[in-house]
Amino acid sequence: MKKMLKNVWLILGISLLGTPLLAQQWLGTNAFSNGYRYGNTAIGLSTPQTMLHISRNSSTNPPILRLSGGSSSGANTMHGTIEGSAGSSYVTEKIVFTQQAFSPGGPPMGSIQFWTREPAAQGYSAQLKKRMTLDWNGRLGIGTDNPGYTLDVVGSGRFSSVLAANNGAIVKVYARVDATNANTRALGVRLSNVYNFQVMGDGRVFAREVEVTLNNFPDYVFEKDYPLMTLGQVKEYIEKNKHLPNIPSAQEIEANGLGLGELSRLQMEKIEELTIYAITADEKITELQKENNEIKNQLEILLERIEQLENK
Repeated sequence: MKKMLKNVWLILGISLLGTPLLAQQWLGTNAFSNGYRYGNTAIGLSTPQTMLHISRNSSTNPPILRLSGGSSSGANTMHGTIEGSAGSSYVTEKIVFTQQAFSPGGPPMGSIQFWTREPAAQGYSAQLKKRMTLDWNGRLGIGTDNPGYTLDVVGSGRFSSVLAANNGAIVKVYARVDATNANTRALGVRLSNVYNFQVMGDGRVFAREVEVTLNNFPDYVFEKDYPLMTLGQVKEYIEKNKHLPNIPSAQEIEANGLGLGELSRLQMEKIEELTIYAITADEKITELQKENNEIKNQLEILLERIEQLENK
């Protein structure tokens, strides 16, 4: 019996020596160095479907993967990294889990950083760059690792669909649009593939219609106590100031600009003043025509009497 067992152990030992190492056994806290295997690896199940297949079979729902390390209270402590590489050491991208800050008296607060390598044109000297950060407060920074808003983008961006706020929320937009030249469309609004509003690089604006809401629209011109200048006074003002009364000078507009609404209000004020001048002039013309007709009738009567006297 002892001889038979000895032969079994001998055969088993020979077979193990002739077989490559295919797997490592992970038991509790026991560790091994540089373990490797060929094929798929499973944790928590016996039939892996991928190179690494992790299955959680527990009613307590423990984490599937946890990365930990560094200080539990130090800021910017790296707790773990997931890397992708094009070779044994050339990392092309990585995700870094860090402890972003520590709140006194509270738990540590972490962030997730996403890194990619610079363009391939720089060759193997290209450096990994931090492209995106999700901080402890749920703010996502693209092009910045210190986002100040829920979405903070430093650099160019594009929305190929609708950017909308739900439930009628107010959207505040702070933006700068750089145009390549004067005739480039810097901003446009389309409906059914037709641009109904455009802002060009040189400041020209194209729109179907502009609606301006104003207070104090100049119907006050028609009030009885409105201080309407006489045309003689207007003439003196123009000769002295080289612009209409109550209208900014060309120098003021060139230096400070003039709002479209205010410009419309001032123009309407002058149109209404001109209307009053026209009505007044028409009344005077009508009166003069009446006087002229009376003089004409009297002249005809005089001419008839003169003719009668000459015929006697």
